[in-house]
Amino acid sequence: MNDSQSYSDAQLLWTMRSADALVPAFCGLGSFLLYDSSMNFHEEGPFYVAMAASTLLASNIFPIVGVYSVASMASIPRQLFYVLLGWTIVLGLLLLAAVAIRISPYFPQGWTIVWYASGLCGFSVIRVAVRSTVRRQAAKGRFVRKVVVIGAGPHGRRVINYLHRPGGNFRVVAVFDDLVAARQLIEVAGVPLQGTVVDLLRYFVDWPVDQIVVALPWTGERRIADIVSRLSMLPVDVKLAAAFMLPVTNDSKIGDFNELPMLDLAEKPRSA
Repeated sequence: MNDSQSYSDAQLLWTMRSADALVPAFCGLGSFLLYDSSMNFHEEGPFYVAMAASTLLASNIFPIVGVYSVASMASIPRQLFYVLLGWTIVLGLLLLAAVAIRISPYFPQGWTIVWYASGLCGFSVIRVAVRSTVRRQAAKGRFVRKVVVIGAGPHGRRVINYLHRPGGNFRVVAVFDDLVAARQLIEVAGVPLQGTVVDLLRYFVDWPVDQIVVALPWTGERRIADIVSRLSMLPVDVKLAAAFMLPVTNDSKIGDFNELPMLDLAEKPRSA
C-alpha cells in the first residue's frame, strides 16, 4: 500500500476543518435569503461582518473544545456534542459582541435562530459524510493510521508486529530511540530507525503522523516522563504501550487501586 492510495487521520481532520470553514458563511447567506429574500445585500454590512467573524471564531474555538481530536472522530454522538458546544459558544460570543457595540438590532432573532440551526445541520452532515467515507475506505483497506513507535527494543518489536497484524488499519512508519545501542540498528521489525526523540521532533514537521506510541519498559519512569514532556509540544496523540501483550476486551477499563492506575481485565460477577 503506498501513500497515494491511503487515507490517514490527519488527512480526514484537514478535510473536515476545511469543510467546517465554509459552513458558517454559507449557512449565514442561506439563512439571510430564507429569512427575508427582499433584504439588500449591499446595505447589510453587519451581516457580512458577522459571517466572517463566525468563520474565524469557529476555526479557533472548535479545536479548543475538542472537535478535531482523533478520539472524538471515532464517535458521531461525541462529535455532535462538541460541535453543539463549539457552535453555541461562537454564536454566543457574536451576540455578546453585537450587544456590546450596539448593533444587535441589525440581527433579527428569527434570522439568528435559522442560522444557528442550519449551521448545526451543516456541521452534522459533514461528520456523517466523513464517517461514511471512513467506513467505505476501511472496507477497501485504504484507511490507515500512521504511527511512530519510540522504542527499538523487544517491546517495540512486539508492538510493531501487533499493529501490523492482518486486518489492522495501523502502519508504523518510523521508529525512534535515544539509547546508544539502538543507533547501530537500521530497522526494527522491518520499520526504519530514524534516530532519537530529538530527531522525531524534526521528523514530525515534514511527516505528520496520527499517533505516537511509546513502547518502553514501564520500569524506566523517568525516561518515559522525559520523553512525554518533550512530545507534549506536538499536536498528536501520545500513547504508552502496555508492558505486556494481552487481549483487551471492550469491557476493560482503567481504574485505580489505592491511587495506583490499574487496567481492569475482568471483574468479579455480581450476585443478584
